Amino acid sequence: MVFQIKSLIRYLRVNFAYIQRNAAWALTNCACSPHEICYKIIQYDDLEALVECAAETDGETRDQVFWALGNIALDCPTCQEMVQSSAALPLMIDVLISPMFIRSKWIRNLIWALSQIIRGGIRTLDIMFVRAALTGLRPVLYLEDSKIKMDAIWAILLLIMLVIDAVLQTPALLERLIELLAEKRTMRAALRALGNLVAGNDAQTQAVLNAGLLPRMMELFGPMMPINQKHEIMWILSNIAAGSQRQIDLLFETNDIVEILIGTFYNDDHRIRKEIGWTVINALTGASENRSRWLCASNVLSIVPHVLNMHAEHDLIERTLDAIELLIEKQINYFFILENYQIMEALRQIAQNQNNCYDMHIKMWYGRSQEGVPQLQQRLVLDVVWVVPGDIRKYYLQPKAFYMFSEDLQQDEAFQN
Repeated sequence: MVFQIKSLIRYLRVNFAYIQRNAAWALTNCACSPHEICYKIIQYDDLEALVECAAETDGETRDQVFWALGNIALDCPTCQEMVQSSAALPLMIDVLISPMFIRSKWIRNLIWALSQIIRGGIRTLDIMFVRAALTGLRPVLYLEDSKIKMDAIWAILLLIMLVIDAVLQTPALLERLIELLAEKRTMRAALRALGNLVAGNDAQTQAVLNAGLLPRMMELFGPMMPINQKHEIMWILSNIAAGSQRQIDLLFETNDIVEILIGTFYNDDHRIRKEIGWTVINALTGASENRSRWLCASNVLSIVPHVLNMHAEHDLIERTLDAIELLIEKQINYFFILENYQIMEALRQIAQNQNNCYDMHIKMWYGRSQEGVPQLQQRLVLDVVWVVPGDIRKYYLQPKAFYMFSEDLQQDEAFQN
């Protein structure tokens, strides 16, 4: 096999398209072989030969080379890093932005290979190439081929992890991603890309909201939507709720949002319930005083006692405790609303549980008077007192989080060869 691979490398440098194409085809198949064989391609400097061949050829030969590079990058993390460190990506991007390439029948393999090479993120790509890649990928999103569009969206998603602003500054790219929510095959990829944009800073999140994400996304939401897509949407909502007060207002100004959150919470799986819990608790923690009153007057508080019963979600429960404390600090009368929604009862059950791991936060006490809290209220409800270590306590929302490429995406159609 060593001799064959070395021979194929020599054939790549023969200035005859038929020989080069067949050598690239053979190496593409070698890259699908066990790791030991694929790794020998790198050992014998085949990456350099492949890139040189792609730079000097076009059409089917160059297309076959790009396919080989994508397969090599898929083999293992080390192989992917070696491809990323080569001149392959700048060359691919240069081809992608060629004015006539968008009409080429060879575009599919280039987009696919590009998404494989940068899969999982890449920190070594110069911002100049990132911007060029986004410019080249944008027109691909207008093609009729759903598979190519899906691969292009995943590539954009990976570039988002490098620099969100470059995506937002690419003309019409954000708006097109929102439009692609309406297409069945591209919806999940578009949701993931838009979700990672929303996970940026407040200004970046606001830019996505200004483009009309919320009404469009929630217009498409429905009970028959696949679980994975529902989960993506609720993850996006939880990140919006972790934003500024204006963003929380925009979220709850969306038509029927409270009814959607409540109805989905009671009818879907644990992952979705958890994201809805984060949405509500983030909003209760970060909302303005007026929005806090609005939230307490809505039925959204009915979710909170159920969140407190998600015993495995310790971070979410701790944030819920913080949110309840903040509400009571804002307005003591919220205490009675919380009691009406059985939230205080849920807190008592946590405090009285022998396995309670939240002792740093709460303790039960009887009969002692606390300034500003009526004695009768304490006696009737076994008032919850917050134990705060130190004099200062900061309140943090659930951190906005990017979705990385882990096992849940390895089965996605977009990443299959």
